[in-house]
Amino acid sequence: MGFFTGSNVAFAILDAGHRVVEANKAASQLWSMSPEEVIGADASALFLNPDIEILAQRFSRAGAGNTVGFRAVARVGNGKGSPVEVHVASLGDGTVGLVVHDLSTLQRLERQHVREAEQYRSLFMNAPLPMREEDFSAVGEWLKELRESGIHNLNAYLDDNPDEVETAIRSVRPLRVNPACVRLLKADSAAQVLAGFRDVELTPGVVASFRTQFEALWNGDTHAEYQFIGHNYAGETFECRIYWNLRKNPDPSILHIDATMLDFTDLRRTQSRLEQQIADRDDFLAGVSHQIRTPLAAVLGLSEELQYQWNDLSKDERLDLLGIVVQQGFELAGLVEDLLVASSAQMDQVKWRPEPTLLVAEARRAIDLLDHARGRKLDIDLRGHEIAAWADPSRVRQILRNLIANAIKHGGSHVVIETGGDDSKNCAFVDVRDDGTGIPEEYTTAAFEPYWRSHRHTTNVTSLGIGLSVARDLARTMGGDVTYSYEDGWATFRLCLPLTQDESE
Repeated sequence: MGFFTGSNVAFAILDAGHRVVEANKAASQLWSMSPEEVIGADASALFLNPDIEILAQRFSRAGAGNTVGFRAVARVGNGKGSPVEVHVASLGDGTVGLVVHDLSTLQRLERQHVREAEQYRSLFMNAPLPMREEDFSAVGEWLKELRESGIHNLNAYLDDNPDEVETAIRSVRPLRVNPACVRLLKADSAAQVLAGFRDVELTPGVVASFRTQFEALWNGDTHAEYQFIGHNYAGETFECRIYWNLRKNPDPSILHIDATMLDFTDLRRTQSRLEQQIADRDDFLAGVSHQIRTPLAAVLGLSEELQYQWNDLSKDERLDLLGIVVQQGFELAGLVEDLLVASSAQMDQVKWRPEPTLLVAEARRAIDLLDHARGRKLDIDLRGHEIAAWADPSRVRQILRNLIANAIKHGGSHVVIETGGDDSKNCAFVDVRDDGTGIPEEYTTAAFEPYWRSHRHTTNVTSLGIGLSVARDLARTMGGDVTYSYEDGWATFRLCLPLTQDESE
């Protein structure tokens, strides 16, 4: 009687006419009736469905030792219903006992569980970070067997048994991956990732990653994080940090792992680029210092000597010293002009004044500038017919000076300059060729980048590595271009500029 009256489950006893003769407090609460109202109530007043005839049939089937269970809807007040599960047992003399379980709370929890599961699935699938779920149950059994066999130092055991490590890795079963993970791994589909490691080569990075996870499980950790360097399905290296979490499960034999991957491959590449740029900057500043200091020291030193020893020097000695000052001045002026262009080209501030420009004449002037700067007559073969381009003469000389200086410094022993025109491209061109080995194929694009001369490619500290970059920037500013080719033992840099109106006609 104490159990009947004190239970939080609804109990009721019906007589042969299916009227309530006894009910506990939980029954009154379920049906939203006072105890007095419940007693004497007909079963048809207690349930919305099924009707009393169906109830009577079900009650009659409840005999000795036989119970009948069914789902129904209890009338809870104001005509509303609440889902319940009813169990009926015969008590003799036509009376039956009812045990009525309120299912509304259970259904509410089920709906909440479904809603939370859907929310989790949505967050998982739409998360911008790569995520994956894996079943480590087989690994858990393996680790349990190792511990029961007396293994105490898992790390040493794994070192001695690499085959078992590989078997354990291949036993891990991927359960789910999100699209971000598929993109990170550059897989054809999620199915490719879910195939796991059964038929793929286990790289040292993969083995090290799983060993970290095995040791975390061995130590009873529920969270872990570690760095991972691996290869995606396209064979490319990527680097990420993995945040690993052991999901709780009522069944301790089931081990599900959630892993979130923070990809910082681009960050590492950017960091490497910045480090290289800093190194290149330092090299560049050192080169600038050397390039400026050398001619400047000559100009200052010789000028000072001329100033204080003018009367002690012969006419020829004065002319020789002044010639060196002029040569070094030309060298310094060309360097400063290139630095100004290299700086302003990045800001689209290069100034130029276009006019009809004779390319052969400008090529001769560029050679003369280099003759003065080097203090000797350069052996350069100038060929081709005179042709006019629509360009700034001073900028054309600057481009040709850089291209010719590059050929002399880095090319072969013979330098040839040839002018011409290409009507199909509305182009007047100057080819600067040398019979050297040319630029290695893998560097043909990088050679036009600013400051490409660096300790990675050359030991020539007297070169700033901006000549080709300046030449191309100036040519493109004036509507042309500088291109490179290597054929039949000749390296060729071609300056192409728009033809003047007269030439194009």
